[in-house]
Amino acid sequence: MLTMTSGTMRSFGRLAFAALAGLGSSACRDSTGPDYQTGVQIHAGNNFTCALLKNGRVHCWGDNGAGQLGDGTNDDRNFPRMLAGDLKFRSIGIHGDGTHACGVTTAADAYCWGRNGDGQLGDGTTDNSTVPVKVLGDIKFQTVSAGSRFTCGVALSGAAYCWGRGAWGNLGNGATEQNTTPVAVSGNHMFLTVRAGSSSLACGVTTGGAAYCWGLNWRSEVGGETSEMCTVGPFFLSCASTPVRVPAPDGLRFESISPGSSYACGVLEDGRAVCWGRNESFRLGSETSEICVGGPGLSDAPCSRTPVEVSGGHRVTMIATSSSHACGISQSRQAICWGSNSQGQLGDGSPLRDPKLPVRVVGGLTFKGITSGRAHTCGVATDSVLYCWGTNFEGQLGNPSALIEEIPIRVAPAS
Repeated sequence: MLTMTSGTMRSFGRLAFAALAGLGSSACRDSTGPDYQTGVQIHAGNNFTCALLKNGRVHCWGDNGAGQLGDGTNDDRNFPRMLAGDLKFRSIGIHGDGTHACGVTTAADAYCWGRNGDGQLGDGTTDNSTVPVKVLGDIKFQTVSAGSRFTCGVALSGAAYCWGRGAWGNLGNGATEQNTTPVAVSGNHMFLTVRAGSSSLACGVTTGGAAYCWGLNWRSEVGGETSEMCTVGPFFLSCASTPVRVPAPDGLRFESISPGSSYACGVLEDGRAVCWGRNESFRLGSETSEICVGGPGLSDAPCSRTPVEVSGGHRVTMIATSSSHACGISQSRQAICWGSNSQGQLGDGSPLRDPKLPVRVVGGLTFKGITSGRAHTCGVATDSVLYCWGTNFEGQLGNPSALIEEIPIRVAPAS
């Protein structure tokens, strides 16, 4: 297996990575090893990716400067590397541009690994960890979601908990303090899912199909009405420290929701995709005419204060958002993406172009799962093969074929 340490990657940069790609690209593209047929879930963060395989083991690859690959080192990996220890997981969650990851074991315990400067690992410390550490509190979880500097999860009871940085109210407990162990989200809602986003925003869908968001609201990304203001340093901005209900178009139920960076998207019960908040690079998947005032020291930006339908008439089964692009899976299992395409992360074969409308990912593949990282995208195909595309400077595509891939490539076999 070819690997590069973080120091090597940063010392030799583009030339070193290109040389490695030249040595191994052919074998990686064509490999059909058995590990390709084991993909269950895949999740992308800030320049790294993790996948859950059918045997319950987690493999990660890409940037590892904070230990977010969980393999006991800080070495960057261009190929999947198995998580340290013998834990078996039933779900994993990385839903923002952070540098930590989390998962729920088959025993319903939550574990996290990687950066922990804000207590986002939930182990009562602020020390980074290169191996999984158990989230404190004796809470049994259904799912967890690692966002940017904070984490949220849904307990078996349906109650939501968050931990880590809470400066903009993004822990949802009515406060703005940091917490290094889980705190209950206010409101006594019973959630099906909760996701922590790429900025200080979290959202969830209740068992009744109602969508709620909380946290930073400087681009109306909370999606509902709030008069609360939070102060962090020189900034005095709109926020919501407790869940605010997102108005559903036509009174429909939400099936799922995904917060990005200053925006969020959701899937309605009729399969329509809707987004709201900041609309730079057309990350809402539709043109909008509203302008959100940035506030002192912050620029104004196009936005939508309420959910707008993603253009193209697509009906989707899921959506995954990141800092500036989003992707979904249509009911016909095709992948569609919209927003920034600065490094080929939309997968339509044409980088450096931000389309105003969603585009189809090329290659004729069908998918059952998809995830959006900072500037890369990955998916689990319907045959369980793992694919990634977009930027590959840190090895986050799991295949050192090129620095940028504009179309899906197979993730190399796990080790």
